[in-house]
Formats: sequence, C-alpha cells, structure tokens
Amino acid sequence: MELEKLKALLFSGNKEEIKTSLEQGKDSTEFQDLLKHINKFIDWKHSAEHFREEDKYERVPLLDLMTMKTFDCSNINIVNTPVPDQIIYLEHLEILNLKQYWFLEDFELIWGHDDYPTGISEEGSPLKFPVGMENLKNLHTVDLSNNHLEKLPDFIFKLPKLKELKIGANYIYSLPKQIGDLKSLENLDLSYSPNLNEIPEEIAQLKNLKTLNLKTTGFSENSDGDRLKTLLPNTTIKY
Repeated sequence: MELEKLKALLFSGNKEEIKTSLEQGKDSTEFQDLLKHINKFIDWKHSAEHFREEDKYERVPLLDLMTMKTFDCSNINIVNTPVPDQIIYLEHLEILNLKQYWFLEDFELIWGHDDYPTGISEEGSPLKFPVGMENLKNLHTVDLSNNHLEKLPDFIFKLPKLKELKIGANYIYSLPKQIGDLKSLENLDLSYSPNLNEIPEEIAQLKNLKTLNLKTTGFSENSDGDRLKTLLPNTTIKY
C-alpha cells in the first residue's frame, strides 16, 4: 500500500479504520518507517510532559495521538529546542498551545522587567517550526506567547479557520501585510510586546475581529486610537 494512502488511513479520525490499516500495513517497510516517525513524536511528547509535570503524565496512546485535537506544551521551557517535525502529522489538531515553550539559557538576559521580555542573548534563536505546519488546516486557536519571536511564522497566514491568535510577550516590531489574510480571526492578542509599533492598513480586512489587545505595546489610545478605530470600527481595542 502506498505511503500516502497509509497516512490517510492513519489520520482518518476513524479508529476502526486506523486499526484495520495498522493490521494491513504491518509488513510494509514504508508503513513501519511512518510508525517509527510517529512513535518518535510520542517519545518527544513523553519527555516534554515528563519535564513539566512528572507526577501527572500518562503516555499518549498511538490511536489517540492520531486523532488529537488539542496539543498543549505550554510553559515547558525547553532550551533551544525546535518544535518536532512530527507535529505536522496531527491533521485533526484544532488548538496549538506553545506559550512559553522555549527559553534562553541565560535567564537574566531575558527579563528586564517583571512582566515582559526586553532583550535576547547572542546565543539565543527564535522558536523554530518544521516545514508543513500550514497543513494543519483545522487549527482555530494558536498561542505562541512569550517565545522571543521577532516575527510571525509564515504558516500562521495559511490557516483558513484561525479564530484566536495569541502572540504577546514577544519581540515583534510590526505585523506583516499578510495579517489581512486571516479572514476568520476573531481575537488577536499582541499584549506585552513593547517593541510593536506598526500595524498595517490591511488589518482592516479582518471584518470578524472582535478584540485586539495592545496592552503594553508601542500603541496608545491617545496617539493611535483614532486611526485604529477607523480601520476596525467593530473591534474592541484594549490598551
């Protein structure tokens, strides 16, 4: 059986079909390679969860992983570790929470104030994502807060169902024009990003945007309120 067909069966969401495909493909080299890849991801999640809360961890069964809708690895604080390639296989994923997933080795260089990051060490590098994240078409909620990002990852703008995006407490200076491509977006949180000082006119294309959080950014109601209210007349803007 072709690898793509096997993958389609594995991630069909139907556990009976998955069990059948596991049986049918057990002698296939390609299929076994795919299972090794998936199990490598399970092992990674095991170590990440174990690092975070050892006493609460329960190993994720293979069938449950394949139909997973929520992936939460927030507040793990892994040093210089990219998001694992295997995440792109979670095609049913709806919620991705990587808040404070990553941190620098020199913690004192990260925090200059109590509530938001102000600097980054020369040894640090932004959170890295594997190629293929745009295939997670069912994502409606993404939280990348507090990860030392200097710009939004490109895959974000290719998520047609995205409704909530949290990217606060990062080093982002401006939003790209592609922000207007997120037609389904309802909530955008940019709070605690003191470097942020530019929002493009394209944000006006977000007709479904209900809330925009600009608390502790380079924007204020006195200097920018009129412009943003003109662009987003139906949006509640928080300063």
